[in-house]
Amino acid sequence: MSSSTPQPPVPQPPVSQPSAPLKVKHMNSDEAKARYGEIKDQKWEYEGNWMVVYAVPSDIAPNWTNTATGKPTNKIYINKDMKNALDQALGNLRDRNLLPELKTFDGLWNIRDVRGVPGRLSWHSYGLAIDVNASENGLGKEPKLSAEFVQCFTDV
Repeated sequence: MSSSTPQPPVPQPPVSQPSAPLKVKHMNSDEAKARYGEIKDQKWEYEGNWMVVYAVPSDIAPNWTNTATGKPTNKIYINKDMKNALDQALGNLRDRNLLPELKTFDGLWNIRDVRGVPGRLSWHSYGLAIDVNASENGLGKEPKLSAEFVQCFTDV
């Protein structure tokens, strides 16, 4: 009879393909890490499994300014789990005649901690949060987005 040292379990990669649209707004940090993998030292090993280029609808892009480039927002690098939600939110803005309120795209994917909470990753780190009209709606400022505009995003 041979004796062998038990081996630790081999870590499994996070889910590599979403099976259905996911309601990410109901996910906590541990669930995000389990689904998307860990981010360490500003590196996300599974970025390529989850992030995709999203083509902004052609009727929205020309008037939605990317603050990083000063040009229209034609494409956004986004988590594939958020793609359908963004499509629906932008469609809601269109259908409810609120597109004039959508002025600037100020970022989406950025590996960083939540402001003021060191060690807790922001949803931006996984490409699951978007900043729009940031100059008018900065953290800690009185928001200027209308309730109807916000509802277009929260409805999805």
